[in-house]
Amino acid sequence: MINIKRRYSNLWLRIVILGVALVVSLTWHSVSNAQEPERNESTGYFAQYYEDDTESTTVSEGEYLEYSTQGVGILCRYETIADRPHRSGQEVSVHGSWKAKNPDDCPLYADVEVQLQAHWCNDPMDCDWVTIADAEKRVLSGGGRGKRATARRSCTPTPGKLTGYRNVVDVDLVGVPDLPGKAYNIYNLECTPNYPNPS
Repeated sequence: MINIKRRYSNLWLRIVILGVALVVSLTWHSVSNAQEPERNESTGYFAQYYEDDTESTTVSEGEYLEYSTQGVGILCRYETIADRPHRSGQEVSVHGSWKAKNPDDCPLYADVEVQLQAHWCNDPMDCDWVTIADAEKRVLSGGGRGKRATARRSCTPTPGKLTGYRNVVDVDLVGVPDLPGKAYNIYNLECTPNYPNPS
């Protein structure tokens, strides 16, 4: 009778030990999984622009025809100019301007809108341009200091890692209906824009 009790006691002891071992194993597995969460690639990232420069039209030709009170046609020919994106210290900046090819027949001023865009990817197969800064200014023809609009955004230097930037410029001659046509300029820089996650 004593041997039977000892056998049952040993059996229950083994069951308890196995149960404890199982609980410890499951707990360790759960903790292990919690320490290494599944990576989520859907947050996206700024990336290099790999395509060729067929999108870039640094100078866009435009023209506007109007008639004087005598019925004489006056044709204004002008250029929309997009400078290349570049770094100025720890900022990325772009300039936009316009140039009248026959100034006597063109308005004196134009409203120049410039957009600084960065190349954003949700994944390697889903990339697009996002506007990270913009500006608009009424300027004289010619370009250069005081005759251009500038958009800029601070960035963090990333040696060896490129980010694609695009300058988009739209010119609206003052007193004239807004005409189609924009100028673009694309360039990669080793600096990531300080900008909230677009997604």
